[in-house]
Amino acid sequence: MAFFTTNEFWASIIGAVATILSVWLTVFLGLRKLRDTEMSRLRIKCVTEIIAYRFVIVPTATPSTEARTAFYAALNAIPSLFGQDDSVMRHFRDFRETPASEKNAALLTLIRAVAGVANVPLTTVTDIDLLNPFR
Repeated sequence: MAFFTTNEFWASIIGAVATILSVWLTVFLGLRKLRDTEMSRLRIKCVTEIIAYRFVIVPTATPSTEARTAFYAALNAIPSLFGQDDSVMRHFRDFRETPASEKNAALLTLIRAVAGVANVPLTTVTDIDLLNPFR
């Protein structure tokens, strides 16, 4: 007594393989979307922290240790978060090599570059807005 005919057997095998492939594809695409979402979140956080703690480089400012740590941590995260973008890395290197007297201009350029890659809209934010932080 046979439980399956040959056609039914192959149909069930094909169905099982198709189910396994569709589950694998769904998990793969879900993990990829999760990775992309997390990278986007980290990039936006980096841009936000650079903007929030930009006063750290002002010579007359006396920032807290936490502010200084957050600012430098955000700057140090740029290569890992934006390393694939030539423009951001060029502005990052320019900022690092810029003399202290010209850091503000270099920082503005860097902020605009990282914000553009992270899709943070700064279209209506002027340089004056960025140069005058609240204290």
